[in-house]
Amino acid sequence: KRLLIDTGALVENKLKQDRIKFLTIIESFDYLKYDIVNLRKQDLEIAQDYGMLGNSSLNFITPYESLEDIAPGYQNTLKLDGEDISILTVSYDPEIAPLEYIKEIFPKEHGNRNVNILILDVNQDADFDAIEADISKLGIVDCIISPINSDEPTVRSKRGAKPLVCAVGKFGRYISSIV
Repeated sequence: KRLLIDTGALVENKLKQDRIKFLTIIESFDYLKYDIVNLRKQDLEIAQDYGMLGNSSLNFITPYESLEDIAPGYQNTLKLDGEDISILTVSYDPEIAPLEYIKEIFPKEHGNRNVNILILDVNQDADFDAIEADISKLGIVDCIISPINSDEPTVRSKRGAKPLVCAVGKFGRYISSIV
């Protein structure tokens, strides 16, 4: 009854120590049975360099094109109180895909049995408020996970607002739980 997702930005650079750290993090995700790992641009390049995209039991997602067949999203089904709940997690970079892309990738029938999670893959200089407001207007995203400059996780939306907008902090220093 849980879904473990890493939102990406696993290391700061592509230096030798960062690459070793990257391998250790990926191995840990596999050991901990993570369901989805989002690869930001730098993560994707390192994973490609090591040839790990086609040889992993992890479900990688990314909004960026790669040499391997890697999807921008992944769908999980969880059973809750005897009902199947479909959870679609999608990585999205507004600099490479228009806002209409979100309408295309999420299911048309949005209801109680579907949960749509969008991981924003944008640079730290982006206007998060404007991007999140545009996505919110679509009415099809239940949770937006955005990058943040702070190390600590935060909830950016108002209590009870839809979508839930949160940030999980940088470089895996915290684990956040959405209940």
